[in-house]
Amino acid sequence: MNRKLLAMLSFGLLSISSYACPSKVYISKVLKEFNAPPSINVVNISPSKDLKGFCEVVFKTSPLNAQYFFISNDGSYLIQGQVVNVKKKMLVAPNLDKYQKLSKDMLNRLQEHVSFIFNEKALKQDKNKYVYFITDPQCPFCHLAEPNLRKWAKKNDVAVKVVLYPVQTPSGSLHPGSVKKSAELLCDNNASYSMLEFMYDAKVPEHPCKSGLDKIHKNIEFLQKLGVDGTPTFVGSKGVVRVGIEQNKKAMYDEFNSLLK
Repeated sequence: MNRKLLAMLSFGLLSISSYACPSKVYISKVLKEFNAPPSINVVNISPSKDLKGFCEVVFKTSPLNAQYFFISNDGSYLIQGQVVNVKKKMLVAPNLDKYQKLSKDMLNRLQEHVSFIFNEKALKQDKNKYVYFITDPQCPFCHLAEPNLRKWAKKNDVAVKVVLYPVQTPSGSLHPGSVKKSAELLCDNNASYSMLEFMYDAKVPEHPCKSGLDKIHKNIEFLQKLGVDGTPTFVGSKGVVRVGIEQNKKAMYDEFNSLLK
């Protein structure tokens, strides 16, 4: 086969694969027609392996919030919501884990909101062996994670960078009193892991210092923009994100170990 013909065939194959799915420009127009917020960023378009004739579109509304929908190859039909493979009895969906990671730039910005560090001496041995623990002092699942995270960090020489984040809802704090408790932890050098554990059952302080309140409100503003909408949220040094906590100790430790990969 001569080189010219081979080049033409290769170009043809590339063209077919390039146009197997609607373009990013077309999908952006479709999203605009559905009044999607302008902050949406389409990060991947690829043929679905399970849904024939459709492509999966992964998009993000914030650095952490990855979602998806399906669109037909010709761009005529859009499916948003769960699609189930009846034969396999499983959900048809892309793996969003690789998209729900923080970039190096975002990790640097998150560092600015660290409230205190537990087991800081581990950083002297390996400056990259740490995890971020985004937590609300009033959150019951965070409180459940605290002792196990402490033991795991000590055993594995890992530093825990604690970021205080009283989760907010349209009507106010998800856990009443968490803003004041978080602020109090940052007043008068009270910021420590033992004080964080103690604060869960402690009385809500009436008048935490202004500097503490200012820091907590900055944390809230940044983490909302980041897309953190629940606690506990864990972030590894390479940007790996895990939301929520496993219920048994072994699964919990496996989750912590995954943050270091």
